[in-house]
Amino acid sequence: MIQPISYRKLQHIYQSQAKNSRLKASEYHKSDALDNSRVLVVRKKSKLRQLSYNQRLQGKQIITKKEYEKYKNSHKRPNHQYCGHHLSHGSKSVSLVETKTGNYAFTGLAKCGLVWRCPTCSHKILSKRRDQILDYYDEHKKNGLELGFVTLTIRHHKKQSLKDLLEQLHKNYRAFQNTRNFKKHKKSIIGQIKSTEVTYSQNNGWHPHLHILFFYNTSDKNYIQDVHNQLLTNWVKFKNNNASIDAQNAQICTTNTITDYVSKWDIGKELASSKQKTSKGLTPFGILTELITEKNKEKRLYLQSLFREYAEATYRKQRLSISRNISKLYSEIKNKTDEKLLNEIDIKKLIISFTAIIWFEIQTKHIEPLIIEAYELGGKEAIYILFNQMKINYKIHTNKDNQTIIM
Repeated sequence: MIQPISYRKLQHIYQSQAKNSRLKASEYHKSDALDNSRVLVVRKKSKLRQLSYNQRLQGKQIITKKEYEKYKNSHKRPNHQYCGHHLSHGSKSVSLVETKTGNYAFTGLAKCGLVWRCPTCSHKILSKRRDQILDYYDEHKKNGLELGFVTLTIRHHKKQSLKDLLEQLHKNYRAFQNTRNFKKHKKSIIGQIKSTEVTYSQNNGWHPHLHILFFYNTSDKNYIQDVHNQLLTNWVKFKNNNASIDAQNAQICTTNTITDYVSKWDIGKELASSKQKTSKGLTPFGILTELITEKNKEKRLYLQSLFREYAEATYRKQRLSISRNISKLYSEIKNKTDEKLLNEIDIKKLIISFTAIIWFEIQTKHIEPLIIEAYELGGKEAIYILFNQMKINYKIHTNKDNQTIIM
């Protein structure tokens, strides 16, 4: 697992290299690059960035049975093994950029776009979906209308496969919407946003569940609460759901409700817990977190088998869906594809670029997150120090556009 740059080590290198005019001591003391409070903020973000990076490294090692059969005699590999490490098709270099939101990112890299499976791509896509949902919520409330937040589950036990449970959950919900009890409330429901979540626990196995935002054409909260009560009562008895009423949830959607719901797609909230356990069990990316530090071979194989089952069960399934009526009603809010959301980046400035040869050394040594941390702590000079520390041979070139390229 990669380790952050030592604060004292970085400070010592700064001072020692001042003699070589890389950074004058007087400039160092005047600079606030290593101000303690700033370091704490940078380190907090860096810790989350490194955790996400290490999760992806663990995920790269896990391939499904179909992927194994497809690539076992090929020089190619599954897309998720290229994601965030190899240059994208046609790219000749990788660039570190600052976005308009004040974050830092690398451009020119391959992306797998697997919203269920890749921690990095999932965060990029779902964080933008989060903003989109918040916009829908704001517009609906401006019209004086209410939203309902409903969680639906089915009974499950440890011996059931995730594939079977997901098929049962989705099939039953589709059929449930065509029942007479549901249809009688359809006139009051403009549309819905539906997402599927999955957790795992040792006692009860896989736990898939639906989170649904109903957009109502009324502001009558008593009526909506009555609708919710009927929906839950009918759902637990529907077909083979055999669910507990206590395991379901329904409430009028408030600012706190919607914020709590979408906050799970915030990188800080999602990665803050080292184990990433919820009240219902371990999240799939939490399984990857466990793998980062797990040394026992048998436990590693068990965790990898769980994540492999998860990857196979969610393959080509929709993580989040927005009904056409919602997109049509609030057409000013663009409902973009996952691919477009993933590739969108508002660049404020290009900081530094790395040739393909240098990037190969960077990703071989797994220091991608440390490059961003180094820049936040001390600018380009800190990146050069990091390279020296990691024994990467490099040359600094400035092109005609005054852009720095590491060769």
